[in-house]
Amino acid sequence: MGGVSNSVIAGWSPPEAGFVKFNVVGVVKDNKAGCGGALWTEKGQIRALFMDPVDIFGDDFAGLIFVKLALKVFVEANWIGKAPLIMELDSKRVIYWIQNAVHRPWNWWSILVIINKLVKKIGQVHFVYASNVKSALALGLARDGPVRANSFKARW
Repeated sequence: MGGVSNSVIAGWSPPEAGFVKFNVVGVVKDNKAGCGGALWTEKGQIRALFMDPVDIFGDDFAGLIFVKLALKVFVEANWIGKAPLIMELDSKRVIYWIQNAVHRPWNWWSILVIINKLVKKIGQVHFVYASNVKSALALGLARDGPVRANSFKARW
């Protein structure tokens, strides 16, 4: 899929010049899941936040839901065309499925089609594997997700 790349990072940092970055974190607790995300500029400014309770069907499916939600928030926050997006995820498998249509699980094909459409609409998205390196803010939002009944989104 054009416009998608991945790499491994060692620690959290602001995005490189000219980019924005979404830290997306999921938490599973007592058979409930929540996700949270924060959209950062290169200057370390937050431009959008979200948290959402999520029905879980496994960690990988939850990861796909988190990606879809973050991409939708990016679009809703009117960032298309303003800066390329870096999305930090802690699942190599989810990144692999996004990048390799041939290896996608059929039972989750429909959500991956939605993700593809959002990536195409955005234009340039770089999925980055972040091994348990999370923004404290995104992690806090995700931890609150399972106990909330409703979604929360903010942008400015």
